[in-house]
Amino acid sequence: MHEGSFLNSVRALRTGDAVVVRVMAVLGVLVVATLASWFLLAEVILYEPSVQAQLEVGGAARPVVASVEGQVLTVGLQLGREVRAGELLVELDSTALRLQSTENRARLGAVEARCEVLRAEIGAAQQSAQGEALMSRLASDMARVENERAELLVKLAEAEARRTAQLQASGFAAEAEQSRSLLEVQQLRASAESRRLAREGAEMAVHTQASTRQQALMRLKRELAELEGERGSLEATLQRLDYLVSRYQIRAQFDGTLGEVASLRAGETVRAGEVLASIIPLGSVRVLAQFAPQAALGRVRVGQRAHVYLDGFPRTQYGGLVATVSAVASQARDGQVRVELDIEEEGGSMLPRQHGLPCTAVVEVESTSPMRALLRAAGALLDGPRPEPVRTTLGMTQ
Repeated sequence: MHEGSFLNSVRALRTGDAVVVRVMAVLGVLVVATLASWFLLAEVILYEPSVQAQLEVGGAARPVVASVEGQVLTVGLQLGREVRAGELLVELDSTALRLQSTENRARLGAVEARCEVLRAEIGAAQQSAQGEALMSRLASDMARVENERAELLVKLAEAEARRTAQLQASGFAAEAEQSRSLLEVQQLRASAESRRLAREGAEMAVHTQASTRQQALMRLKRELAELEGERGSLEATLQRLDYLVSRYQIRAQFDGTLGEVASLRAGETVRAGEVLASIIPLGSVRVLAQFAPQAALGRVRVGQRAHVYLDGFPRTQYGGLVATVSAVASQARDGQVRVELDIEEEGGSMLPRQHGLPCTAVVEVESTSPMRALLRAAGALLDGPRPEPVRTTLGMTQ
C-alpha cells in the first residue's frame, strides 16, 4: 500500500514538472519575441558628441587698444564689469594738448568778440551811409529847385529889360530905368551862377564823402574777412587738438562686458598698440562646436535637437542645456566641421551662461532601429578603423 502511494507521488511530481517546463518555455518564447520585436521595430536615437565646444556670445570679443603712448591717469578696468558705448575706460596724460586747446579757445573767443564788434560797426556804417545818401539826395533836389528858380528869375528879368528897352526906344521910359533893369538882370545871372556852382560843389563833396565812407566800409569788411579766416583756422586747430586729446581717452566702442583686462595702475606708461582689455558684446549666448567630418557632414543638420553639458558641472547633478542646431559648415576646416547651436531658454536651469565656458554638445542626428544600428556598427568594423572614429551612443526614445 505504501508502495502505491509512493508511485502516485512520483507521477504527480512528473506531471507538475512538465507544467513548469511548459510555462517556462512559453515565457522564454515571449521574451525572445519581445526582444526580437524591440530589435526590429523599436526606435532608438543616435547621438554625435562634439570634439570640442564652448559658449560664446553672438558677436566676437573685440580688443581695447591704446592708440598712442602715454602715462596712465585713471583706470576703470574691472573684469566682468558691464560697460556702455562711449564709457571712459583708461585716460592717459594729455596735459600739453589740453593747454594748447585752452590757449586756442581763448584766442578764438577774442577773435569772435572782435568779429561781433566789426559786424556792428559795419552795420552802423551802412545805416549811416544810407541816411547820408538820403539827405544828400534831398539837398541836391532842393539846390536844383533853387537853381531852376534863379534861372526863371533871370529869364523874367531879361524879358523885363527887353520891354524897358522897347519903351525907351519909343520915348516912354527913361534911360535910368533901362540901366536899372540891365543891372538887375546881371545880378540875377550872377546869383544863378553862384547857386549852380554851389550845387555842383555840394554834389562833389557828397560824392567825396560817399567814396570815403565806402573805403572805410571796405576796410572794415576786409578786416572782418581776415578775422573770420583766423577764426576758421582756430576752429580747425581746436578740432585737431580735440581729436588728439580723444586718442588719450580710451573708451568702450559698444555695450558689453569686460572679458579680459590688463593690470594697470596710475603712473604707468602704455605703448601705442598695446591691448588693454577686451569687450564681449551683450547678446544671447550660443554654442560653437567642432565635429569630426565623418560625424557631421551629411548627418548634423539645421533644426536638430541637441544637449549641451558644461565641463566642470557634472550632468548627474546639474543636468544640461537644451539647444538647436542653427548652422552647419558645408566643408571641414583644419580637420573639423564648425557647427553653431542656439540655446533654448529654460527658466529652471542653474547652469551659468558665460562667454568662453568649455562644454560638450551632443546632437540627436537620427532615429533608427537597434538592428540597423547594429548592422551599421558591424559594417563600420568590417570597413576597418577610421582616422577619427565616430563616438555613437544609443538611447531609447521617451
